[in-house]
Amino acid sequence: MELRQLRYFVSAVETGSITAAAKVCHVAQPSLSQQIRSLEEELGETLLHRLARGVTPTASGKRVFDHACRVLAASTDLTNEFETESTELSGSISLGIIPTIAPYLIPPLLTELRTDFPNIDLDISEDQTAQLIRRVAEDEIEFAIVSDISPADKTLWSLEIRELFHEPLVLAAPEQHPLARQRAKPRPEELVPEELIYLKNGHCLLDQTLRACRMKHPSQRLNCDQLETALAMVAAGMGLAIIPKLATTRPRPDGIVIRSFADPAPTRVVSLMRRRSRKPSPRAEALVQCLQQIGR
Repeated sequence: MELRQLRYFVSAVETGSITAAAKVCHVAQPSLSQQIRSLEEELGETLLHRLARGVTPTASGKRVFDHACRVLAASTDLTNEFETESTELSGSISLGIIPTIAPYLIPPLLTELRTDFPNIDLDISEDQTAQLIRRVAEDEIEFAIVSDISPADKTLWSLEIRELFHEPLVLAAPEQHPLARQRAKPRPEELVPEELIYLKNGHCLLDQTLRACRMKHPSQRLNCDQLETALAMVAAGMGLAIIPKLATTRPRPDGIVIRSFADPAPTRVVSLMRRRSRKPSPRAEALVQCLQQIGR
């Protein structure tokens, strides 16, 4: 049973004529007649009395007419609801985000949305890059904010990556450390691998730290799961950490000095990831606009 069959049948009952119904539905009369007959065959009932002067519903046809009107009305309501969400920028967006961005980007993003697009809601989930790729590819979430997706993953999972902004990576050092006290800006290659505090495997910041310092493997002496834990370890004088600039926008433990690196300073690219086959909605464009504003 198809909506168009119900629509053709309702038009025939309302106009009392197959010819008039065909004109209303902008379809050829034989095609409309065939669709109504297919509906009758599927239901196993004759729905119309076909008379010389037109058509009238049978007893079964009257029952089908009542149900068909409700189904078509519900279909119209559903279409209108989505059209309203699209034109008025309202509704919900399911968004994934990596842990090294979430605590620093989500609060200003929510502020921007409340100010500029108050009818858009975010359904936010935090996960590592590999899991976010899978969840976007399987349409479990609509978008994800990530950093440094490999070309292989982009092709394999049929992803579209939209660059939002470049974010500097900076050094967090204990205030008594020589790199915190020297006048010259530090260089990543000056860092001693055994002094670095790393995030564990699965975090893209680990790979970015290794690239910045031109290392193949991290030291296993100091590692943790969360960026905030790494900063606490720096404050305790246990080592150094390379962190994203966004992480410096929040209050941090006492005893930490943040140093920018000498040029060419390392950066990471923050991007919005979605399935290539998924057409971006006006809500998505509003989200991108807010994220780019925060990046600036």
